[in-house]
Amino acid sequence: MPKRKRDKDGLSERPDSPYYWASYTDANGQRVRCTTGIRKSTEGRKEAEALLAKWKLEAHQEKQWDREPSRSFEDVMVEYMRDAVRLRSAYTVKCFVRQLRTSFAGRAMESLRAEIVNLVVA
Repeated sequence: MPKRKRDKDGLSERPDSPYYWASYTDANGQRVRCTTGIRKSTEGRKEAEALLAKWKLEAHQEKQWDREPSRSFEDVMVEYMRDAVRLRSAYTVKCFVRQLRTSFAGRAMESLRAEIVNLVVA
């Protein structure tokens, strides 16, 4: 098996993947290795480096200042649905989440304001 090409900055290229892979330490001291989702290229490398720097900064802020990381609407809904499975109204909750997802998918939770939610719900 060929060795992966590793750089000291935490990015690596796997021969079996078209994407850059990142490696960093999260706020709990655990090593995180994941794909950046950015395809290998010269421009892609710069994007992957910027994304890795963002992840490292979020981990540092979470550890040093007890700051919560940015969470997407999908992340929050996955956690919510895990708890909602036990409810009698789980099917109804699932339908509501599906409808909300059409409007809020991909958004960061801290970017949602009352005005935006009222426009969608009304």
